[in-house]
Amino acid sequence: MILFMGVVGAGKSVQGRHLSDMLGYPWISTGEILRQHISGEKRERMNKGELLTDEELFEMVDPILTEHVHDGKVKVILDGFPRTRAQAEWLQAFTEKHNAPIDCIIRLEADQDVVTKRLLARGRPDDTESVIKTRFEEYDRSTKPILDFFEKQGVPSPRVDGNGTEKEVRARIARVIEDLRIGG
Repeated sequence: MILFMGVVGAGKSVQGRHLSDMLGYPWISTGEILRQHISGEKRERMNKGELLTDEELFEMVDPILTEHVHDGKVKVILDGFPRTRAQAEWLQAFTEKHNAPIDCIIRLEADQDVVTKRLLARGRPDDTESVIKTRFEEYDRSTKPILDFFEKQGVPSPRVDGNGTEKEVRARIARVIEDLRIGG
């Protein structure tokens, strides 16, 4: 299992899909799953900007990850999960239960001005400079402690420069995967 972590706009989804093709691992985005499979009251809450509870996410993620456990490996590229300490602890417990450790966390890092340019170019109404600044602050507050948690568990967490073209970033990620001998 390879996790992609980084601020919104760092290129996690684009690069996760590339790596999925390279390794033949499914790319699993919790955001995509939520947009496609949530309905009723949960969809209404999401449309209001509310987050699903950790327990609701566990119910969704568990069967998907379990489906991909084979011979001590969970062969997936995971994007958008975990986002809280409780989710990180759940994922660590999942990997221990299945004796299938996390291969690595790709820490995709991009400068705020690069991310701002990328997000403004995609033209979504919620991509404003003030919202983007808030996303960087939220990443520092919420995601960095998750990375610290996994590093203490011994999970390799290489930093990858997410600035530059898609091709340049893809080459950097490929070198990390090769250096860690993942997917062979």
